[in-house]
Amino acid sequence: MLDKIIHKFKIAVYSITALSVLALSACKKNNLAVDVDPLTPPTAAEFVFQTAPTAPLAYYVQSSGAPYKIPVGLTSVSGQDRTVNFVATSNTATAGVQYTAPAPLVIKAGKAVDTLNFAALFAGYAGGRKDTVKIKFSGINTVYTKDSVLLIIQQYCDVIPATLFSGSYTKCVDKYGSSSYGYYTSTIPTYTAGSTSTSGTIYIKNLGVAFWGPFTSTDPVLATGIMMTVDWSNPAAFSITIPSQNYFDDGSGSAPSTIKGTGTFSSCNNTLTINATVHYAGDGNNYATTFTLAR
Repeated sequence: MLDKIIHKFKIAVYSITALSVLALSACKKNNLAVDVDPLTPPTAAEFVFQTAPTAPLAYYVQSSGAPYKIPVGLTSVSGQDRTVNFVATSNTATAGVQYTAPAPLVIKAGKAVDTLNFAALFAGYAGGRKDTVKIKFSGINTVYTKDSVLLIIQQYCDVIPATLFSGSYTKCVDKYGSSSYGYYTSTIPTYTAGSTSTSGTIYIKNLGVAFWGPFTSTDPVLATGIMMTVDWSNPAAFSITIPSQNYFDDGSGSAPSTIKGTGTFSSCNNTLTINATVHYAGDGNNYATTFTLAR
């Protein structure tokens, strides 16, 4: 009887020991999977703007050839230099004519962020040309939402008031309906700086003589010029504003005809384009006229 009891006790001990070994093995296996062998994601690239752009970025190409600086980041730091490649595409712009292909960027050892200097060509954007170019990573994993950048590229020339807003414009044209009238000469005798460094007031003499003239010496258009404000604080939209004012007297004894309008100007092409509404006192009607001033 005693031998039977001892035999059963040995079987129970062996069974408990076996279960314990299995349990420890399972714990060890789980620990290895979770703690000792963690999943290491591959290095990825992204554009790292402080505020992620929600629309294409404006790149104004200057004669100095200043590039557009695009911040680039990698999701890890390495002890070796790493090269990041890019590709540029556009439906309208051509590499070598409007821009140079983006060069590979070498991110130095110990760094995760650097800058891609993307260069467009000033000469490729004459005449108000505008293109959209997409720059995207090539040959590297990317963070999907930040794997490309869109640039809207156009030419920009510094506004020099002493040059642009002074002197004679000898190739002026008036357009009414589908008919054009010109050339003639208008002059800008006065420029006064505004309250900001990107605004001012000008007067234009002889404006609109081809269609609305000839003027008398007492008409504002000849005597003092038509007053208007200019503003170039927004590089995408230089603006001209003409407040309503007397324009000329047609001699009929009616009140003077008036003018008001808006427009734009180009510091690259030395042109001013004014879309004006002239209230002609002679018949009481309004006439839309476009004046273009060019050197």
